Amino acid sequence: LAQPSVTQLLTLIHGVFGEWRWSLFLSDPLIFLFWVFIAVTLVLWGRGLFCGWLCPYGSLSELLFNLGGKIGLKRFQFSLPMVWHHRLKWLKYAIFVGLVGVSLYSMGLAEQLAEVEPFKTTFLVGVWNRSWPFVLFWGVLAVWSLLSDRPFCKYLCPVTVFLKPMSYFSLLRVHCDERKCVHCGKCLQVCPMNVEVNKETRKRKNGTECILCYECT
Repeated sequence: LAQPSVTQLLTLIHGVFGEWRWSLFLSDPLIFLFWVFIAVTLVLWGRGLFCGWLCPYGSLSELLFNLGGKIGLKRFQFSLPMVWHHRLKWLKYAIFVGLVGVSLYSMGLAEQLAEVEPFKTTFLVGVWNRSWPFVLFWGVLAVWSLLSDRPFCKYLCPVTVFLKPMSYFSLLRVHCDERKCVHCGKCLQVCPMNVEVNKETRKRKNGTECILCYECT
């Protein structure tokens, strides 16, 4: 029940630029400690430790993709063409900016719109206790996760938008070992987040998308 959510980030943003109330942030101690832990690990590993190893919904999405491969859906599993990946990856930025903008008008409305995150349906209320629009949305994401690796994380999650800037300054990252690289391109094929590598410099173009899965190594 301590899934970090964009609603908590909206509260943080309003607290920084408005009235800071410790009682509000400490109302759920486990979530507060989780965010403190995320802040510390952002400095070391960027968003990768949380997104790749700790996010409950990210874990569920990864499990569904692995399950899809086990039950015979492997031949149907796919990654979107890079041209569509580059277009759709901006959706999460639009969602985050939109939620921040709406929260300035009405925090209650922003919390309702924040259900673009399926966390409440998955962990807090339960799928079968929601009305059909929420169940349908949850089902579409579940089926998509069976066929494609972490689609919500790549294209819809607004939390990652907030975490990414700190990833530029993280101390410990996954780097390409140029001494061992034979330029086969396999690292690009296995990356679930479609992190690209510049063919000339061998440096990552969008390394802040990395979730530290180490499939590339």
